[in-house]
Amino acid sequence: MCKVIYGYKDLESELKHYYILDPVGFNNFKRNIAFDLNFKIQRRNYETLRKLYFTIFEIDSIIRELNFRMVNPNFVLSSTVNKINTSLPLTWKNGMLSLREPVIIETDSDFDDEMETSVNIDLSKFTGLKNLILKAKVKLQGKKLIAELNLFLRLDNRGIDKNVSEEEINKLLKVNSREVNQKSLISQSQLDEIGEGIIQSLVEPIIEKEREEFQRKSGFSDFVYIPSDRTILLNVSESALTNEEISQLFSQKCSFALYRVKEGIKKFKPFFSKDVKVENGVLFWGDKPIGDAPPNVKSLAVIDAELSTVSQRGFIVVEYPEQYLTEEEIEKVTKKLKELGELHELIIITGNKKIKEECEK
Repeated sequence: MCKVIYGYKDLESELKHYYILDPVGFNNFKRNIAFDLNFKIQRRNYETLRKLYFTIFEIDSIIRELNFRMVNPNFVLSSTVNKINTSLPLTWKNGMLSLREPVIIETDSDFDDEMETSVNIDLSKFTGLKNLILKAKVKLQGKKLIAELNLFLRLDNRGIDKNVSEEEINKLLKVNSREVNQKSLISQSQLDEIGEGIIQSLVEPIIEKEREEFQRKSGFSDFVYIPSDRTILLNVSESALTNEEISQLFSQKCSFALYRVKEGIKKFKPFFSKDVKVENGVLFWGDKPIGDAPPNVKSLAVIDAELSTVSQRGFIVVEYPEQYLTEEEIEKVTKKLKELGELHELIIITGNKKIKEECEK
């Protein structure tokens, strides 16, 4: 089916619920949900998490001091651990140091589904302390996001069996409190990002199920947005811009299109283009790189690159397909658009009367 919008119309509100069908849109949706949940759980449990971050670096401080004294940490901590004033109480058992009680934090969620995931986070890159692990068990249950967190450190059984009193260790913690505070603040944002990643992996199956349900109801498996100014899009796709930079510089829909152009070049199929081919992952116009081609060739090549990513029935929006084209090319493209509309749901935004009249027949 082909629908023509003559002139200009902002379709953002109408198209937004189709974004989940696009690979980048799906990831954005998942990331936004995870960011929101992570922000809420951080805000609601700020003081508890602050104590956890402090404890990580307090453990690091204690072990570094014992190593400096060449003292066996197992010998010392097995008898003193219950009297050490870390931000969260610790316990020792069979050479393993851990929190006396796991930290449990939670916040409300909108999900009815129940999911659970567990992950061990190596904290050595934050502390330099080998074998220090943050174990996180995260679950969605009863419309809540719940995380159970614990620290584990397998202590090396080496060094001198020499007593170090709890008074000495507590004094050390006071002396190093400023350093501990600084390190915890520096590492907090990185640990928050890890938490967001864990939540993303937790909610992904739920969002996939939502996407499948939407595909079933709508009859579309894909959403493809082909913007105007396609020559710029092609240039950007060949640039060294990162995904983060692209998301800052371009609209969400243009980010969808850029991803498809990059992916579509790998499996390029000419539908509108002439004399355009792909060799070793690079587009050529005849014997010249596509960058040397005139604007009309580039514009059609971008349309083809995006369409090359579609394998099933899609919802496709094409903005101003006539851009940079001659009258003869517009006539040919219009026929191709009608063919495309027989296979997919097609919306054409155009300022060309011939395209409007022909596609509405």
